[in-house]
Amino acid sequence: MKTRFGKPDVEFEAGLRIHRPGSDTEAPTVQSYPTLAYTQLSKTAELHFTDYGPDRGVRLTLQGKYQRDGS
Repeated sequence: MKTRFGKPDVEFEAGLRIHRPGSDTEAPTVQSYPTLAYTQLSKTAELHFTDYGPDRGVRLTLQGKYQRDGS
């Protein structure tokens, strides 16, 4: 991503956290995944790349930005 889009605006070491509830046989878990955020590439959206590791790869999330109505 860094080669294609340049330096990210924000790098989150633990950008995405997934909480999994426990069960009768397993304790609850929290797993964190690093995320790179590009907030200046578009006026209407942010790009967030999350690295889920070698088995699950990298995923892209588009997040809309707040837009004023002009009033």
